[in-house]
Amino acid sequence: MSRPTPEKRFSGLTISQDGDNLSPMQGSTMLNKKRIAWAVVICVGAALVSRRPQIMAYYEVHKLAQEDHLLSVMPEPLSDTSVSANQGTMLSYFGYQYEVPWTDIVKVNRSGAMVVVAFKSGEAVVFFDPASASDGAKLMRVGAANPRNALSVFGPEAIQSNYALANTILNLTPKRISLWISPREAAGTAILLGLKRIYTANAETGLFSLKTSHYRGYQRGDPQRARNVDLSVFDDQDHEFHFIVGTAPGKPLTNTQPDINRILDTLEPVPISERPN
Repeated sequence: MSRPTPEKRFSGLTISQDGDNLSPMQGSTMLNKKRIAWAVVICVGAALVSRRPQIMAYYEVHKLAQEDHLLSVMPEPLSDTSVSANQGTMLSYFGYQYEVPWTDIVKVNRSGAMVVVAFKSGEAVVFFDPASASDGAKLMRVGAANPRNALSVFGPEAIQSNYALANTILNLTPKRISLWISPREAAGTAILLGLKRIYTANAETGLFSLKTSHYRGYQRGDPQRARNVDLSVFDDQDHEFHFIVGTAPGKPLTNTQPDINRILDTLEPVPISERPN
C-alpha cells in the first residue's frame, strides 16, 4: 500500500478566496473523524491483548512507518514566537474572540460547528466550535480502567487530559515497539500509532509544539511551505481550540508565523458583558 496522500490523511482542504471550497460537510466530517476513531480504539484495545501477539504488532507498525514517515516524527519547539503588529480585525465566534492581521474580509461562511473567514488578499481562517471537540481522553480512561485493556499500559498521566493524550501520541514513534515488550504494551502502542496518522494531518512540512501565556498545543505545517497550517491548542481547563489558517489556490504563500501567533496571542473568551442575551 502506498503512502497516504494528504486527502487520505484527512488534510485535503482547499480554501478558496471566497471561502466556498471548505463546505459545512467537510467540516462536519473532520470533526467526526476522531470521534469514530476513538470508538474503534476502545473496542479494539480490549480485544488486542488476547488475540494479537506482539510480533504481529511489531511488523505491522514498522511496515506502516515505511509507508508514512510522519509516524517517526516528533514535535519540535516552535522557534519563532513573535507576534504580528499589522493592522488587523477582531473576530468573534462560538463565545471566543481573536485577532487576525488582515482587514479585507470578503466572505464569512458559517455553518454548524465551524466558520470560515476569507480575505481578499487570499488568506482564510477556519475556526471550529470548541464545544464540538471530541473528548478522547475521557474515552481512553473508560477503556484503560480495565487492566486487561491494551490502553492501560500508558498509565493515568498519559490520559489525564486531552493535551496529555495528544502529547503522548505525537511523541510516540515506532521505536517504542520491539519484540521484547509485552503483548499488551505492543498492542496499546500500535493503537496509538494508528491514531497518530490522524493527529499528524497537515504536518508534512513541519510538526511543532507551542506554548503561549494561556495555551499550549501543536502546530502542523510551516506557513512558508504549506498552503494550510493546522493549530490545536488547549487552555488550563483542557478546552481544545482548533484553527486552520490557509491561503487560497493561486495566491502566494504570504502567511507568516507571526501572523499565526497573533491569533493565539489574542484568543480569549468574549467578555460576559459583550455576549448576546
